[in-house]
Amino acid sequence: MSQLISKNSNKSHPKVIAIIPCLNEESFITDTVINSKKYVDEVIVIDDGSTDNTSQVARAAGAQVI
Repeated sequence: MSQLISKNSNKSHPKVIAIIPCLNEESFITDTVINSKKYVDEVIVIDDGSTDNTSQVARAAGAQVI
């Protein structure tokens, strides 16, 4: 995984990451990712085998998807 630069300019603070597990949350994941990005440096969505477009929608909202 590549090294990402934190939005936090103070080097003494660690990078803050939101990890969001989900399953079939296509209708809600965009708002969740966008709102989370206000408070963290990175959002990672863990898609647990969704049968809808959760992964694609989360990626389009700016999350890294696993």
